[in-house]
Amino acid sequence: MRRINLPVEIFNIHPGATTTDLNNHYSGPGAHSIDVVSEKISAVINDGKKHQGEFIELYPIVDEGR
Repeated sequence: MRRINLPVEIFNIHPGATTTDLNNHYSGPGAHSIDVVSEKISAVINDGKKHQGEFIELYPIVDEGR
């Protein structure tokens, strides 16, 4: 994309378990509401940093009690 001056970044934001209708409002270990996750995603997108090629894990550690 640099070659054609197109300001595009490709990266991944992994939100972890997110409580939605699709998972019957899962509320187990590491589950977060859509409101909380969307705020964190917005913060990453708007932080002014370059994230090209990154895999961003919003909640990297989940203790499942094992």
